[in-house]
Parts: sequence; structure tokens; C-alpha cells
Amino acid sequence: GICNAEELMYKRIKFRSQYPSTWEDDDSQFVIAKSRFEKTVHLLDDLDAALRPVILMNIRYLLAGKLARRQLEMWTVHVMEQAVQRLQDVSQNETKGILLLISLKGTSLGNYDVVYLKWLFEAIFRGYTGRFTQVLIYKAPAGFTQAWKLVKPILGFYSVLVKFVNKTDLKTYIPFIHHIPL
Repeated sequence: GICNAEELMYKRIKFRSQYPSTWEDDDSQFVIAKSRFEKTVHLLDDLDAALRPVILMNIRYLLAGKLARRQLEMWTVHVMEQAVQRLQDVSQNETKGILLLISLKGTSLGNYDVVYLKWLFEAIFRGYTGRFTQVLIYKAPAGFTQAWKLVKPILGFYSVLVKFVNKTDLKTYIPFIHHIPL
């Protein structure tokens, strides 16, 4: 009840206080992060079929490593904030949340920065509780299903938001899929 809501709010505030909500376009950190990570995480221009903002994450461009991770986290928060703003801009259309599309095309389990991916799900479920209504995973490589069986129980209730899709499935969510660099 109330205690749970207070705990969630505390976690959200704690998470959000660790990251700047905006960067100036001429900020050198912003320019560096944008040049390094724009291909990895970005907000698509168009809304999906359910009128939701779509964040595309291309894992094949993910740069693993501690030095880049903080910048990548900050860039990801920046993109999430853009999606939240777009969500608010189109809220009169009864938009139902944000869609996260994770493309695993061209990857293997060895490509993943597990620490960043753990942080990502923590960000979605703690820093942006209720904002993300669906996570689509596209082109999961062989072996990913076994890894998912280990991760799914950790996510608990939130695992129902995750769906594995192929290109045909993806077209029902994102009709303009042929314009997306997957």
C-alpha cells in the first residue's frame, strides 16, 4: 500500500538524483556521449502503432567497459527523458507509455555488457516506474533463451513486459520498421 508507494518514490528519487536530467547541446560531455552512443540508444522520430514513443537500443554497438559505462548511462537517461517529454507532449492522444525495442541482431552472448544491461532494467523499473509499458527483444541469438530463463525470475512481475519478436511481429508494433536501422 502506502509504504510500498513511498519506497518506490524514494527509489525513483534516489535513482534520478544520480543523473542530470538534461544536457546543453554544446556541453562537451553531451557531444562526446552523443557521438559515441547515438547509434546504441536513440529515440525514434515516429510513434509506434499504439502511439507510444519508441526507444531503440542496438546492442551490437554497445561498448563494454567501465570507462564508457557512466557516459552511456547518462546518454541513456537523456534519451529516456526525451521519450518522457514526447510521452507528455502526446498524452492527449491517450498514449499508454514508452516502448523499448532492443535489437540483438548481429550479437552473441559475449557482446553484452551485463553490468550496463542490469543497470538498464533497474533504470526502467526504478527510475522510470510505470513509464515503460513494453520491452520488445528482436533477433535474440541462440543461447539467449537459456539466459532469459535465469533472468526472468529476477525481474518478477516486470518480466511480463518483455516479448521476443521477429520482423513480422515487429511490423504490428512498428509499421514503419523498414525505416529503422536494425
